[in-house]
Amino acid sequence: MRKLARRVSVSYIVADFFASSVAWGLFYLYRKYFIENRLYGDYFEMELGNKFWEGIFLIPLSFVTVYAVTGFYSDPLRRSRLHESGKSLLVTLTGVVALFFVLILDDVVGNYSTYYSSFLVLFLLQFVFTWVPRLIITSGISGRIHRREIGFRTLIVGSNGKAEKLYNDIKNEKKTAGNLISGYVSMNGKAEGLFGGEVPYLGSADAIAEITEKEEIDEVIVALEENEYETEHDLINVLFFGNLSNGICRSEV
Repeated sequence: MRKLARRVSVSYIVADFFASSVAWGLFYLYRKYFIENRLYGDYFEMELGNKFWEGIFLIPLSFVTVYAVTGFYSDPLRRSRLHESGKSLLVTLTGVVALFFVLILDDVVGNYSTYYSSFLVLFLLQFVFTWVPRLIITSGISGRIHRREIGFRTLIVGSNGKAEKLYNDIKNEKKTAGNLISGYVSMNGKAEGLFGGEVPYLGSADAIAEITEKEEIDEVIVALEENEYETEHDLINVLFFGNLSNGICRSEV
């Protein structure tokens, strides 16, 4: 799953880079044809100058860097399309405002309405060409998760009624969140034969760091009874500061 996550992150990066390249290229042609042509008339010559070629590479690189800094490429398999759309809109708007003031505001224009139309065209091009490929990638991944074709290798911590109920709830989900149960560990020694024999027993929670590494666990769900809560804090510390530092740990209370 982690290899798939890296491949999906690369897909987002490549898509974002080419989206920005295409958006800038079309915007440059728009300015040359619809704005400068009206200003200079017969003296206008369409040419792709240094600003065009610099923009084709540097502007996409800047956008990809901003997306990376804001954490867009981290954990790419747990995307919410609504949250992604909002974040894409906000980052695109911020980036276009900065780009507009750095590269476009000093252009020769006939009147201020040209600035407004240029800003709107640049923003729409950048947002649409960025958002559509992202939506396609995200929808494809979400569909595969919901069909249980891929998922997050999940470890259940617990060997009691609460843990079994949790497992049954996950198994019977109509629209899965992507948890693929790899096994369970117990808090108090050996506890085989639970979960109807459908879930492998992987050992005691004392060895959870080694188990999560060996089984390449993406998510740990802690399902303990009330009399076991005193050990939960130490357990979560091991997970967060150990091998699952890039994964997810959640507690079912």
